[in-house]
Amino acid sequence: MGDEVVLDMTKAKTLEDLPDGGPYLASCSKMGLAKSQAGNDCAKVELTIMEPEKYQNRKMFDTISLDNENTLGRLKTLLIGLGDSEDEVNSAKFKFVPEDYVGRRCAVWNKSQADGAFKGQPRISRVRPESAYTGGEA
Repeated sequence: MGDEVVLDMTKAKTLEDLPDGGPYLASCSKMGLAKSQAGNDCAKVELTIMEPEKYQNRKMFDTISLDNENTLGRLKTLLIGLGDSEDEVNSAKFKFVPEDYVGRRCAVWNKSQADGAFKGQPRISRVRPESAYTGGEA
């Protein structure tokens, strides 16, 4: 028999799904390089919601392939949303240092996963600079 632990599950809290739409004010809490299951280079991103207060500390995740032009476009939009200028990012020799983005803030929109094992999981649908956050309820 495997390891065992006794838990008081009567204290467990479940979170309601993060509503679709936005904007939400978020901070980049983690960003790093990784390999996909297929062995391709990718960026792993974790954003933490800061506002509205009701959703504070909720997480949004993304994995962005670095191997094709469409997903590089998603990364470019994210980096501009996190404060890089378009001129800076729009380079044939852009040096991507994921750790440089941790702590930067942006406005983010959510589109929840519609079905499958991750149904209801928040998904980053749009990212804009922090100034696009208008405050109030998302």
